[in-house]
Amino acid sequence: MIFRYISYLSIDVALGALAVGIYFWKILDRNIPFSWFIIFPFCVYGIYNLDHWFDIQSHQNIQENPRRNFHLNHKTFLEYSILISLFSSFIIATLFLPLELFLTGIGIGFLVILHLFILNSKKIDGIKLPTKELTIASIYTLGTAFPLIIPSNWQFLNQFHITNIIFLYSIVWNNLIVNSISDFNRDKIEGYSSLPLNLGLKISIALLSFSFVLGSILLVQWIFPYIHQHEPPYTILSINVLLFSLIFPFILLYASFQKLLKPDSIRILGEIPFILFFFA
Repeated sequence: MIFRYISYLSIDVALGALAVGIYFWKILDRNIPFSWFIIFPFCVYGIYNLDHWFDIQSHQNIQENPRRNFHLNHKTFLEYSILISLFSSFIIATLFLPLELFLTGIGIGFLVILHLFILNSKKIDGIKLPTKELTIASIYTLGTAFPLIIPSNWQFLNQFHITNIIFLYSIVWNNLIVNSISDFNRDKIEGYSSLPLNLGLKISIALLSFSFVLGSILLVQWIFPYIHQHEPPYTILSINVLLFSLIFPFILLYASFQKLLKPDSIRILGEIPFILFFFA
């Protein structure tokens, strides 16, 4: 039950994002500002809960969904947690982050606002807007790869860094599609837009498979050889974590179709690969 509430409040997402963010600081070989350890997880926590808050404002028939029903029943706590986390992270960033890092973070924040606008706008002038998987995967990747998108660090980037960004996008995309597939029936009843609902399950699984193939190529051609060449003491562990993060969504997909796990359990377990980045 405790783990379920941790997931409902996006604490597991914040920890997973922190782990991935540390990984990117390390592969760039840059010192991590101490304030970032506080600012970044607070921002992730606040943004994901803000997304939950929008969900319970704009949709109906969520009483049968334990996750969204929890947010509805604890709406006041949700609102205070959003305000405190986002306000605190902004104040700490203003006081302690160098200007360039602060402005880069503001840029990502603008994308978050755009994401929430897209997600809560069904159509503009009759044009259907991209679904949540596309925007969430993009923002998560940019946010966790934060040190690589800081302009002054561009001169230090190489093919390995860029490959890792693409690989991360592929595994985030995999995880989001599996979540949406497992929530297919709920989302249909509750009126939520998702890739499987818009394109169908077969096309969604095809996109998932393509992402897996892309991630596998990146691992074999660029990431594994680079890690092995530099021979860090954690070489084998790093490779295992990255490989597990690529394969694990398919394990959850199988569990979803076989009804071995409930959608909420699949969502909770889906954060494990990201948290394992602490060891990578």
